[in-house]
Amino acid sequence: MFETLYYYFLLPLTVVAGAAGVYYVLEPNGAKRIFVKTSWNMSKAYFTCQIWGNKISNFLDVENEDDDSDTDFESDDEDPMKQTVVLYDSKDENNYITDEINDELKTLIKNISPSIMFITTKIKDVIYYKRTDDPFLSDTEYETFTDKPFVQVEYIEGGNDDEVLDIHSNLTGFYINGNIILDKEFLEWYLPNYYQRSLGDGYSLRIFDKDVTLFTISGDQGIKLENNGYNIYTKSEEAKKEYEGAIEEKD
Repeated sequence: MFETLYYYFLLPLTVVAGAAGVYYVLEPNGAKRIFVKTSWNMSKAYFTCQIWGNKISNFLDVENEDDDSDTDFESDDEDPMKQTVVLYDSKDENNYITDEINDELKTLIKNISPSIMFITTKIKDVIYYKRTDDPFLSDTEYETFTDKPFVQVEYIEGGNDDEVLDIHSNLTGFYINGNIILDKEFLEWYLPNYYQRSLGDGYSLRIFDKDVTLFTISGDQGIKLENNGYNIYTKSEEAKKEYEGAIEEKD
């Protein structure tokens, strides 16, 4: 096999290279013109092949998208949007996931008193998490954001800028109007699940929004998403409003 390779490939290549070298010594100007012309033709051939390859690839992609869209249309007719309930028990650091909203779920919620609950669904290959206080009463409509509200979210532990963790890349599925995110209960669940990191004491979040406005929130705060925008949510103020509202109702 090596002899065949030598006689049919290596030997002719050696002869051509030697001849080119001799020709370059005898006629340097002519050799340069031939080299430039050959290089140009090779480059032209390469880019031509590349263009045609891209055309063929794009054509095949369009065909595959058409096939996929037909399949998706058929599957949407057959299978309705599937929703699941996610519960998190911060005390034992356990996740519970179920697609059955029944008496067993009610008993589970009573027994573990989850710190945070979501109803999830998949929309265009993105799993969205809608936060809820009661899966039995929660509205299962998902009003997702047209644009991401934040371009960067940094978790800073103990006020130490050397301990900075970017956590915005996995927030897309939580950008739903009505959601409360990035508060303590949210981060206790979010950090271990997406970054294998426990929530530390004395943390803060440094956030850049889509308008490149920079602000910082602390452990007593979170973000409430509404009207395709956001407000800083302070738990102590919210608790005060609920308390005052309860007194008014009692009176």
